[in-house]
Amino acid sequence: MTMSIELGTSHIKVYDVEQGLLFYEPSIVVAKVKNNKPTIISFGKTAIEMSAQLGEDEKLVQPIKNGIISDYHCAKLLLDNVLEMLVGNKTKRKQLELILCIPSCATQAQINEFVKLLNACGVSAITLRPQLCCICKLLDSDMSRPYFVVDIGAGKTEIGLTTVRKVVDAISLSLGGEMIDLSIYELIKYRYNLSIPRAEIERVKESIASLYSTDATTTKVNAFNLTNSVWQELSISSQDIYDALIVCYDRILEGVNVFLNSLDKEYQDTVRSTGIFFSGLGCEIIGFEKYAQSKLNTDVYILDSPAIATVEGALS
Repeated sequence: MTMSIELGTSHIKVYDVEQGLLFYEPSIVVAKVKNNKPTIISFGKTAIEMSAQLGEDEKLVQPIKNGIISDYHCAKLLLDNVLEMLVGNKTKRKQLELILCIPSCATQAQINEFVKLLNACGVSAITLRPQLCCICKLLDSDMSRPYFVVDIGAGKTEIGLTTVRKVVDAISLSLGGEMIDLSIYELIKYRYNLSIPRAEIERVKESIASLYSTDATTTKVNAFNLTNSVWQELSISSQDIYDALIVCYDRILEGVNVFLNSLDKEYQDTVRSTGIFFSGLGCEIIGFEKYAQSKLNTDVYILDSPAIATVEGALS
C-alpha cells in the first residue's frame, strides 16, 4: 500500500494512486486538557464546527504552523486518528509505504521532526519528496527541464525553480491563506466592529472572494457584535473584502517578481517562454489568474487541481 501525504498548516491531505484523494480536512484538533496533558476530542472538519462552542477545559489546537510542527503531542494525536481511519492499527501501518511531501525550504531539523512524528505513529517506510518537485511532476516527465512553480499554502508561499528530480533554487515567504483570513477579519472588525469566526471566514472566501474589483457577489455571515456582545447576521459582498485580498496578493506577487528577477538571465528567459505555474488553495480565488498575469507580465497557469497538486504529483 502506497500513499502520499502533506501535513500542511491548514489541511492534511492523503492521496492514493488507485482511489485518488482519501483525506482532505483541516489540520486542527479540539483537545481536552487535564493536568496539562491534552486528549483529542475531535479533529478536522468536526473540530472546526466545534470551535465556536468549546467547553471549559477544551481548546482548539493547530499543531502545524508555517509548514513546521508547533505542537508535537497534538500533531501525533491528529495523525494517529487520521491513519487509524485510513489504514488501521499500527500493525497494518507497517505495510504502508508513505511519500511525505516536505516543504522545499525546510531545514534538516524540521524534516527530522516530521519523520520522527510518522515513526511514532507506526510508519517506517518513508520517502521524502520536496513539494515543488511533486508539483513539477504534473507538468512534465522530463527529469532535467526546470519550471517556475509557486505554491500558495495557508502559512507560507513557496516560490522556486524546480525540476522533477530536484529544486534548483527556492524561497519561502511567510505569506498565505492565514494572512488573507486575518486581513479579512481585521477589515470587517474595523468597518463594522464585528468579529467573524474562523469557519465563517473560510466560507466567505470560498463563496465571494474575488480579485475583480467590480464583483458584487454577496453572502450572509454570523458575526459577534463587539459593542453589544450579541450575535447578528451580516450581509457582505465581494467588494467589501476586496481591499483585504488585494493587499495580501500584491505582497505574494511582489515576492514572486523579486525571486524571478534574482535568477540568472538564462533561467529568466526560460520562465518568460514557459510561464509561471501556480498551485495551492490560495490560487483558487476568482480572478487570480488574470490578476497575477497583469502583475507578473508573463503567462500564468493554474494547475487543474491546485489544492491537492502536491500529493497528486508525488504519486504521478
